[in-house]
Amino acid sequence: MSSKAQRRVRKFGVAAVAVVVMLAGPAIVSSNPAGAAPSLPQVDEFYQPPVGFESAAPGAILRSRPIELIVPLPAQAWQLLYRTTDVFDQPDVTVTTVFLPDNVRPDRPLVSQEMFEDASGPQCVPSYGLRAGAQSSTETMGQLKDLQSILANGWVVSVPDFGGRFGHFPVGREPGYMTLDGIRAATQFAPLGLGPETRIGLFGYSGGGFATGWTVELQPSYAPELNIVGAAYGGPGPDINAALFTTNGGPFSAIVGSGLSSYYTTYPEVEAAMRPHLTPEGVAVMEQLQTQCLSSTLPQQFFSDWKRYFDIPLDQVLALPPLADVINQARLGTHAPTAPLYVFQAVQDEVIPVGSTDRMVDDLCARGVRVTYVREQLAEHMTPILSGFSAAFSWLGERLNTDTPAPDGCSTTTVLSQFVTPK
Repeated sequence: MSSKAQRRVRKFGVAAVAVVVMLAGPAIVSSNPAGAAPSLPQVDEFYQPPVGFESAAPGAILRSRPIELIVPLPAQAWQLLYRTTDVFDQPDVTVTTVFLPDNVRPDRPLVSQEMFEDASGPQCVPSYGLRAGAQSSTETMGQLKDLQSILANGWVVSVPDFGGRFGHFPVGREPGYMTLDGIRAATQFAPLGLGPETRIGLFGYSGGGFATGWTVELQPSYAPELNIVGAAYGGPGPDINAALFTTNGGPFSAIVGSGLSSYYTTYPEVEAAMRPHLTPEGVAVMEQLQTQCLSSTLPQQFFSDWKRYFDIPLDQVLALPPLADVINQARLGTHAPTAPLYVFQAVQDEVIPVGSTDRMVDDLCARGVRVTYVREQLAEHMTPILSGFSAAFSWLGERLNTDTPAPDGCSTTTVLSQFVTPK
């Protein structure tokens, strides 16, 4: 068997495991009786911006409602519609789902958990997937184990729809704006009992890590009043260009489609540059992917080479000036957070090249940021979802539960596996 064929077989196995993990979700089942699904976000009035919302301050709560969760969790839950800022620096609205754990700590730390979505379909947002009866909750269900662990610590939680109403993925700045404003909304929501001094932590992986990175990088300029004491995130996709090249033609080719279709729909100048080079099939796929979640796109685009949808090679598509510009605008590591960071990354990652995260950490360290960086040798993209969260939560707990300061400077450690490495 050729080395190329061996690589394809290896990737196929990893992708199969990834899909199983994503579709299976955590080892918990819903106790809710079968019934009508909640209204989809695009037709649910709760998600719609009220008249005059633009005059509200970023983070202002516009609506709230208690919700029944898709699985039993030891917490009360509500959803908040709040005013925020979009990718064009214009007023917008989005939703966060907030949780008050039954065993809440007296000092009530808050964690913002950025759940990866990696798609533009309006039904793919966490706020929909978390509700009892939701029919498109696959991605959200796959991340409930982390939510359970956060709640078990007695931490209040905010899970923002950081992709907004239009599923912008993976754009620069907007995920940070929407996450920070979700935190602002949570701290203003009286039932949670939070306030200006609340210690705040951030957590996310993959597409959620991308959002976490933007959140902590923008916080000093956009929301300096928030007491963010640490951010733990992994596989963050700091260089979208590298991620698109890496995944194209492989088991995660759906990421290429999700990203390109989002840019195509979000930016008129990108559509104008790309459309002349799209085949008729390519135009149809761009429009189709805007309505789907990642769990639908993954099997459709398994091992798909996206050059089939264009009349020029993919590298020339990505070099089209409007597209290259917005991809460059999404690069992480270009702003200096004041909060300390814990970053973890699989060395064998077949979605996010380890070199791109290495460079992001180097860029942040050069800006004086405190970074604890852990690289996992025997891991690929999906592995750290299970292997990495324990050490990440332990580090985050030191920031949230104690006065233990984060280490000064930067450190990089490469371990064989976080499953077996002592924490």
